[in-house]
Amino acid sequence: MIRSTVENLSKFSVYYFCYSFIVHITFILFGAPVFSNVLETLCLSLWFAFLSGAPFLWQYEPTTKNIRRVLWDASTPHEYFACCSFWGTLVGTWSSAFVLVLDWDRPWQAWPIPCVMGAVIGFSLGFFAFLLRRYLTHPFVDRSRCYVNTGDSVKVNFE
Repeated sequence: MIRSTVENLSKFSVYYFCYSFIVHITFILFGAPVFSNVLETLCLSLWFAFLSGAPFLWQYEPTTKNIRRVLWDASTPHEYFACCSFWGTLVGTWSSAFVLVLDWDRPWQAWPIPCVMGAVIGFSLGFFAFLLRRYLTHPFVDRSRCYVNTGDSVKVNFE
């Protein structure tokens, strides 16, 4: 038991740091500072890799087949959580980068604060989407009591 846990942790660590390196290079290719703010970019890549990749890397080997299945055809709860965490973090980080180009000169606009906050918000929204789907597909939800009125509102009967 301990050996398999240590083995899993060591595999996860290797995969995580490889993924962090790939994310770091990707951030640089998308315009992150190369020579200035190196530590900040590295911390952002570690944070992004943790939020977006840790749920996947802990459960699955990073093969092309597994990546494609989890990111595009998630069917189990583990796969769907990894999918939601990846896409939520990616969209949150990417959409928050628009704040960087605004000329407001505010302290919260400094690199990489908006991207870090966007990653957290995106991950949170992805986690909320995961929980919402789990709730809506759970067998204890009685859908026979929910009906749509002829108007634009949804009404729920509680009997």
